[in-house]
Amino acid sequence: MSDLTQAAITAAMFAAFALIGTGVWMLVKHVGTKLKAGLMIAAGAVTIFNVWVNTL
Repeated sequence: MSDLTQAAITAAMFAAFALIGTGVWMLVKHVGTKLKAGLMIAAGAVTIFNVWVNTL
């Protein structure tokens, strides 16, 4: 893989963990709606799955 590809994958993983972490934080602290928190967690999980599939 090229350096640019690895940088994009790294950025995607950072974004995915940020989405999941913020979604969990929103659920625990009751900030925003449960739907928004759940969608953030789902988006992070989908991003991690996409990175995993694209690195096979």
